[in-house]
Parts: sequence; structure tokens; C-alpha cells
Amino acid sequence: MEGDLLRIGRHRATLAEVEETFVYRAPFVHERKVLWEAFSVYRSLIGRYLPSVRYWINGGFATHKAWAPPDDIDVCVIAPPADYEAAGPVLFDLFTDTGPPRVQPMSGLVDAFPMPGGLKEDGAYWYDLWSQVRGADGNRDYSRSKGFLEVMPDEHQ
Repeated sequence: MEGDLLRIGRHRATLAEVEETFVYRAPFVHERKVLWEAFSVYRSLIGRYLPSVRYWINGGFATHKAWAPPDDIDVCVIAPPADYEAAGPVLFDLFTDTGPPRVQPMSGLVDAFPMPGGLKEDGAYWYDLWSQVRGADGNRDYSRSKGFLEVMPDEHQ
């Protein structure tokens, strides 16, 4: 961490490391525990359909910002294209519909996006987007960049 943000880049972590660092050692522990519990249920649901999944985790949850609790956990769900194809439309309700109106899974506690093209096709887009920093006013802070988390497949359950 550099202050309240992860250093720029993708940081591999176990679920236990993410929970310790971004639930119990971060501001707003109570709010973060609720988000983490929702994400745990979400992982169980996704794991039924995408057995080789890994997650990129970002947003306010992956920071230690002191001015407000995170509203949700932002997640990219990375799995082989064949797994996405085999699962089919059953996955629709497990991902954010940007609307209007915007509808997020887990009653809005998880903001989840598919990455069916994998890192090769979709990785650069998400890497760039998730390196951006927003200030307390909600506007982009062009003077700063941040990193995000990656939880690998054998650590998702």
C-alpha cells in the first residue's frame, strides 16, 4: 500500500490476505464485513458455473480511504471463454446490468463484470480503467494511479 491505495499494478493475493487487509485492517470494518460476506456468497454462485474462475477486485473496497466506506466490491470475473459459453444465459443475473436502470448482483453489494475474452482480449481495458483514482468529490484524480487485486482460481472457494 502507498498511503490509502495499492501500488500500481495487479497484486495476487489469497482470499485470507484480502479479508485481513481490506476488511479487518481497513477503515469501516462493519460495512466491509457485510460486503465481504456478500462476495463470499457471490463466489459460491459463480463457482457453480465457472469452475476455473479468478477475480480481479477493485474499487473503494481495495483501498483504505478514510472519508467513506465502500458501497460495493467491484469485481471482474475471468474464466475461459468455453466456460462462459457452456454456462450460457444463467450467468446474466450474476453480472451488473448497466441499464438504465443499473442493476447489480447481491442487492448492489457486488458490482460484477464478465471478462469472457480473458486477459488477452479484455485485460488492457480493465487494467487501464481500474488504475484510475477518484477523489472524495468523485472526480478522477489524474495525478494518482492505483493497483488492484487478483485472486487465483484454486483460492476462490
